[in-house]
Amino acid sequence: MLRQIDRVFTAMDDVERHARQLARGQSGHLHIVAIPALALDFLPRAVASFLSKRPDVTIELNARAGSRVVEWIAGHQADLGFASDIAVNANVELQPFQSLAGVCILPLGHPLATKSAVEPRDLAGERFISLGRETAFRHHIDRVFEEAEVARRIVIETGSSATACSFVKDRMGVAVIDPVTAADRHQSLDIVIRPFRPRIPFITHAVLPKHTARPVLVNEFLDHLAGMPQPGEASAS
Repeated sequence: MLRQIDRVFTAMDDVERHARQLARGQSGHLHIVAIPALALDFLPRAVASFLSKRPDVTIELNARAGSRVVEWIAGHQADLGFASDIAVNANVELQPFQSLAGVCILPLGHPLATKSAVEPRDLAGERFISLGRETAFRHHIDRVFEEAEVARRIVIETGSSATACSFVKDRMGVAVIDPVTAADRHQSLDIVIRPFRPRIPFITHAVLPKHTARPVLVNEFLDHLAGMPQPGEASAS
């Protein structure tokens, strides 16, 4: 009987300790969904450093298109999302994360690498690696070239900025992409990054469900991100 009582009190202690850990963001599960630009390099680094001090926390990280990020958060399929070019949705709350600008990526040794910034007219006649038509950032890029009355020589289209970087590295052409992917890829792939003018905004938001109490882990993770070097801030090289 005494042993059974001891087990009950031990179990109660475990429950109380777990509750304290949850309240402090030291245990529990966090499900994050984000656009590939953030999910491929920046967020994995953030998750690794976050978990290094929280051994009892588990995290699931998924990469999805921005529209899917909003759907997942609105449907309570994830706790926290990160996306850009977000359509209005009454079921999500947006928290500004970062405001950057698109960049031009070039193969090493390309003549345009000598310029301090690249403009649409500089890319006339160049083999151009374009983002796919399903990507929101592609439409912003198209508009800039249309307004400059510059026709691009599009030779490849891809839905992934990371894939565009690989094509540029293999000297298949040049591209205009988000600065986060460019910064993550340029050293390992030996590509050159230059500012693109006029500025094409690349604005990201943290996406949270509305009308729901925010888990402690979400706040803890957002605070952790605020203390990290932000993605793409020094992308030109």
